[in-house]
Amino acid sequence: MEPCGASSCNYHVVSKEAEFNCIAKYKFDTGNSNLSTDVISSITDIPESRIKASLERSFNKIRSYTILSDINTGKHNRFDYFKGAHVCVVCGALTPKKAFTVEKDSGLFYCSRSCYKKKPPSLIKLEMFYRADIRVVLAAAKKTLRKLPMISSTLDVKRRILVRWFEDFLGMHPSVFGADAVEFADIMRRTVPKHSWSLEFLNSLHSKPGPLVNQRMLELESTCKKLCLSL
Repeated sequence: MEPCGASSCNYHVVSKEAEFNCIAKYKFDTGNSNLSTDVISSITDIPESRIKASLERSFNKIRSYTILSDINTGKHNRFDYFKGAHVCVVCGALTPKKAFTVEKDSGLFYCSRSCYKKKPPSLIKLEMFYRADIRVVLAAAKKTLRKLPMISSTLDVKRRILVRWFEDFLGMHPSVFGADAVEFADIMRRTVPKHSWSLEFLNSLHSKPGPLVNQRMLELESTCKKLCLSL
């Protein structure tokens, strides 16, 4: 088997290594049906970090629409924010002339810093995308993705913020996320002594199994990884 030389072929790559100018030939020679990110990086001269970031973006898009599908099939109240009206997106009060905005030129405003902190732009944008209350979004994300790092990556929200949201909006104890919430628990233990749960949580982590990921999601991601790596 030899490379065909057609630069328009999907398997053709431009590489510093002459023998690696065809992914199909490389897979044939090595007997590998799937290629790891480091091998793809060496063949294509694309940094491995960039390849991983691209794959993660693809998976996050799939996960986002999995959450959306769960919300669409459930019996939830849906809504859209009315843009351009000078009322607060949180409390509905009239906003001042120089108001905080959700995003530049978004047409959505806050009446005060307290409302801004209560529902920051990252939260409002999630409600806009899913057309549902943040409680519905968080519940659907927990149901379909289970693990905090996966939810964090998909919703593009830091873990420590997510843990706080789950507790504030759903009353969900951070320990439901197992070791994934340990960083936040440790911070709370050192900075806010009144959160007595954090020390107990840290001491009992070793005996608590981590949450399981939805099996269908694992199968879907595994299939997508094989598809991506076979391109």
